[in-house]
Amino acid sequence: SSDLAASPSSQAPRLRCIISILGQLERAQEEFALAVIPEAVLCIRAVNKKARIAAFTLLVAVGEALQRWGQESQDTDQVISRYMSCLLAGLAGNPGLIHCTVLAVSRIYFQFRDIFPEALTEQVLSNILLLLGAPTREVAGAALSFVKVFVTSTPLILASRFVPPIVSALVNMPEDCKRHFRVKTKFLLERLVRKFGWDFISSLVPKHDVNMHKRLRNMRKELARRARTV
Repeated sequence: SSDLAASPSSQAPRLRCIISILGQLERAQEEFALAVIPEAVLCIRAVNKKARIAAFTLLVAVGEALQRWGQESQDTDQVISRYMSCLLAGLAGNPGLIHCTVLAVSRIYFQFRDIFPEALTEQVLSNILLLLGAPTREVAGAALSFVKVFVTSTPLILASRFVPPIVSALVNMPEDCKRHFRVKTKFLLERLVRKFGWDFISSLVPKHDVNMHKRLRNMRKELARRARTV
């Protein structure tokens, strides 16, 4: 039966049951593993906290099972790429589904980032940066959460390649989302400045974006002040 038919109280036990089955399957059951992805993604916004936790755990369990089964027949790049293409399909849905999908992608990227081929990392990030331009807060907020995970957990050398498109996407966010997510974007900008230097980040912001330049100048002063008081 589909998860849509499952009552909220039975969602968490049901997801935990699927996690248990996945962990015990010796023979490859790829179709089964991939078929549970939509249910897990939808449960990310479940009312019940235990169901939300189980949803993320199940998504990780799917990734682990696919790798376990693919060790002999496929290389890891193929396995993770296939999994991500199934997951990214949710980006074609309504804002609620996109929100859940992006949070799912964030968790999977964080968990398996060491085995993501560079081309896949680029594909995932570019897809999600497009969503930063979405007019709905629900979508833009989830996209910011992914960028935060990306910036904080990706090795410096790899991340440096993607800094220009990240800054460009932050600059081009709709005004309403910029105002609403001011604290989130400040955290991101601070991380970028700390990792890559004020001059580099500032050089990526168009001259005409007076507000962003002002924010960066204030941030530079604040970081300098904090450094003096430590």
